[in-house]
Amino acid sequence: MILLLQSALRALLLGASVWALLRLLRLRDARSETAAWTLVLAASLAMPLLTPLLARWLPGDRLLLPAAPAPAGALAALPPAETWLAAHASLLLWSGYLLGAAVMLARLGIGLLLSQRLYRRTVPLADFPFLRIGASVRSPMVFGRCILLPADWREWPEAKRAAVLAHEQCHLARGDFFLQLAATLYRAFFWFSPFAWWLQRELSALAERASDAAAVQRMGDPASYAEILVEAAARAQGMPALVAMAGGRDIAWRVDRILTGGDTESAPGSARRLLAAAGILGVSITIAGVHAAIPAQAATPQRLAQARTNPAAIAAPGIVRRANAAAAPIAHPSPRPAAHARAAAPPAPAPVILPVQQPEPEFTYNPRALLDGPTVAVLPAALIVTQQ
Repeated sequence: MILLLQSALRALLLGASVWALLRLLRLRDARSETAAWTLVLAASLAMPLLTPLLARWLPGDRLLLPAAPAPAGALAALPPAETWLAAHASLLLWSGYLLGAAVMLARLGIGLLLSQRLYRRTVPLADFPFLRIGASVRSPMVFGRCILLPADWREWPEAKRAAVLAHEQCHLARGDFFLQLAATLYRAFFWFSPFAWWLQRELSALAERASDAAAVQRMGDPASYAEILVEAAARAQGMPALVAMAGGRDIAWRVDRILTGGDTESAPGSARRLLAAAGILGVSITIAGVHAAIPAQAATPQRLAQARTNPAAIAAPGIVRRANAAAAPIAHPSPRPAAHARAAAPPAPAPVILPVQQPEPEFTYNPRALLDGPTVAVLPAALIVTQQ
């Protein structure tokens, strides 16, 4: 799960970088943007495999601090419901992810099966094997390397047939069916990532932009083509197709672009395209291998002991190094001068002097004093009792 989340985050960073690069180089034609986002899609699909592979090619070492042990009885102190959630968090996350991926893959599979069933109900034209017509086809669409057309296709006006064929042949030449299939697969596996949804819609919009431009150029009448597009959109409701002539939810945007002449684009030079391609590849490898040189490895007992004795060195810069590099000594802070130490230290409290107790006088015991009588002598300073 961690690898999936990291791959989704790296793909998002890659997409933001490519978007800024396209704006910087002023590459806004459908062909250049399609090539750029196709590279992004390929890098995003390969990200879960590319990151571990770069980690093997670029080995590294990182000093890890020992993890703080969980307090004893931490789970027992939680309510029963929270305790169960904490113990089964990983299982719940994987279950939710697999459920979402299964729904997205099932939706894609059903669409492909229905499209295959629609394909089998069509018959190829004698002169053009890649053209197939059938009564079940309501709107022109592309399936694989074939164009599926409605049964009344021969009854259309010549200009309408030319515009529709130009539109669908552009999809075939660009390989939009397989590109949309790859984008939908990426969205199914990374359904939790908003970038996966945006990328699929962006590639679909670029495909329709290029095909509409080809159809307008062939027909020479944007207003008439816009009417054909609206009619095809009305007939294409509910069609299980990855690439249909009027598929998608942005038909109003396409009509407005056609009528305002937004499909008239100037092709940029090859130098800018090569620069963009090199930049995208470089950014992809950089983002995929941004942590490959410092993978999180298990710390050895010696390094853990070093971390405990000097934890301040862990946060200092330069502790992360290559595996084959010599170990740099840990810099200890130099002692401060005594004057600064005295100035910084708080004043010590005054010592408490306790009174000294005088030793008690010692008395000796003489057993003969019980037999002899006492003799009393009077002295000027004291009365002393002595024994004869």
